[in-house]
Amino acid sequence: MGSSRTWGVLGVAAALTVLAAGAPDDKVAQTFQTLFGFRIGQVRNTAERKDDVALAEEMLAAARRMAGEPALAAMICESVYDLSAGIPEGNA
Repeated sequence: MGSSRTWGVLGVAAALTVLAAGAPDDKVAQTFQTLFGFRIGQVRNTAERKDDVALAEEMLAAARRMAGEPALAAMICESVYDLSAGIPEGNA
């Protein structure tokens, strides 16, 4: 499976997770911001895409561990998709 297709599949999974989990509440958003907010800001401020991919991979692993927190897992998956959208195939 090519990397573009992989990220597309992740995007669909994130969308389905968001729909299943419902809208995140303030506590979930605050937890997400505490866990990843600073680092997301850092990687978005660089031209290098490798750091975006590395953070997305780390976040995806974290989302997999969040089985008991579907709203937080959904927020993480949505952000993983945002970080990876537009990365040309072969650059991930």
